[in-house]
Amino acid sequence: METSTSEKKLWDDDVYLEELDSEIAPVETKSGNLGFVLEEAGFEFLTITISDVIAKGTEEIADAKTVDFWLR
Repeated sequence: METSTSEKKLWDDDVYLEELDSEIAPVETKSGNLGFVLEEAGFEFLTITISDVIAKGTEEIADAKTVDFWLR
């Protein structure tokens, strides 16, 4: 995760998962909350990079994506 002010958060930082930390079965959807603490306020957007999707074993079935969340 990276803010528009260049603050970065990695999984090694304090990232909190609620209802998102288990495997997802084929065609299953999942919802939950993702939380993290930022040191700086006042940023315009947050970019989250979602990792490659890997099938059981090592087969990559989807490339990583980035998602921008603009704050108003």
